[in-house]
Amino acid sequence: MDGPAIRRFILSCNVPKIWFDWELKNVLGIDVFKHDFNKKLGYQIISNEIADVLVFKFENFKNILKSCLESFLHREINMLIGDNMSTNKSYWDVYNAVRVSLKFPSQFINKMYNTKYVKHFYCRKEVEKFKMFWKTSSS
Repeated sequence: MDGPAIRRFILSCNVPKIWFDWELKNVLGIDVFKHDFNKKLGYQIISNEIADVLVFKFENFKNILKSCLESFLHREINMLIGDNMSTNKSYWDVYNAVRVSLKFPSQFINKMYNTKYVKHFYCRKEVEKFKMFWKTSSS
């Protein structure tokens, strides 16, 4: 399986590995990797003289959104509405079919999950769960 689309996809997989350094460290002077991230809590607020930044694990979004936003905004939030949910979109069936059937070779998965980004934000148990989801049955 090769071609321009696959090559673009592989290159785009490098973005999460560098995004925090490229965007937050270079632009705002915030190095998220110098701050201990509470992997169980799932979010962190980092501040400097330029900005306050809320960093959270998207996988836990529904469970932590209210508490992390209240901490970040310093105010109580009474109600959150899930308005832009992919499950409510016309493309959901196709998107979900691709999502659950798309698998990657072990070498690629191991490379993607062996980064400072993953090690900083996720515990070993979470990483193993992610890896199992994406692996092909033949790997």
